[in-house]
Amino acid sequence: MSRRRWLSLPAGAWVELFRGLPLLLLILFIFLGLPAAGVTVSTFWALVAGLTLYNSAVIGEIFRAGILSLPRGQTEAAYAIGLRRGQTLRLILIPQAVRRMLPALISQLVTLLKDTSLGFVIAYAELLRTGRNAVEFLGGPYSIPVYTKDEAGKGDPYPDMVKAEPILNGFRGLPLNEVGPSLVNLKVRNGSGQEGQAMNVAGAFQKIGFKVQVEPGAEPEPLARTTVYYAPGQAAFGQRVARHLTAGAELQERSDLRAGEVVLVTGTDFSTVHEEPVPLDQLNTTTTATPAAGAGDTGSTASTTATTAKPPAKTTPTTAPQTATTTPQVGYAAGQPPPGKTCG
Repeated sequence: MSRRRWLSLPAGAWVELFRGLPLLLLILFIFLGLPAAGVTVSTFWALVAGLTLYNSAVIGEIFRAGILSLPRGQTEAAYAIGLRRGQTLRLILIPQAVRRMLPALISQLVTLLKDTSLGFVIAYAELLRTGRNAVEFLGGPYSIPVYTKDEAGKGDPYPDMVKAEPILNGFRGLPLNEVGPSLVNLKVRNGSGQEGQAMNVAGAFQKIGFKVQVEPGAEPEPLARTTVYYAPGQAAFGQRVARHLTAGAELQERSDLRAGEVVLVTGTDFSTVHEEPVPLDQLNTTTTATPAAGAGDTGSTASTTATTAKPPAKTTPTTAPQTATTTPQVGYAAGQPPPGKTCG
């Protein structure tokens, strides 16, 4: 439309080039081609650049067609009353053209919104696809809350699994308050004095699916009883860890732990780790008031729950207990190694 060829020719080439390229190939070219040329592009900006290049050409053509669709007499009448070309476009042509091109412009903007779903080809989980997956998996009335990686609103959205876990447990056929291993941030500390025990225990829990860290150092004196510390109000997290321990553990609340954090301090009674958790109905719990022991000991009195495995119904001094179900065996049998994974 411009009378300046140095401006109209590049603009025309831009429109003809990017309007004729398939959007999917354009996104793939930016995402795969630019890094090959030494230009690093994230998935987000590769998607944004592809959508911008393609839709700028299409919308530019919509504007050109809308202005040229007006009768030529409108332009001639504006020149006749002494308006310059810029004034003609701004005061006469564009206000009329906007009404004509508005349906096509809105349609293209809707198409732009739907085209964001093409981000899945470069592994970008955009909003529409995330919502669609949640609805297809969980059903209409349900959804998984999402939030970003920081308070500034940056980063890709991802599921808040702490809030989503009860919903998912309903589909798994598990109790709604069941805590999954992936939700527990487990820290293991050597409290028995046995060399390498903390690393072995951490490896066993990591294979089960826990997020595990090994705390450096050891207790000054060996602990007689394995202790599991959990954050305030999150006894279920501590129980989840204790249910994997053959010899059981004491459960104790610690106010300095954050949500989801659990600290396991092994004692001299520590034996093995089960791959499958012992059902809650096979645990005996007693509550006593004892001084807080192990990591984070402040010398104050705290409420401690001693969790031990319920002994099998029938045992003999020389044979392993007989169980009628496939539930993992709990407890000791004289002369027999306890089941599970040996950890130090």
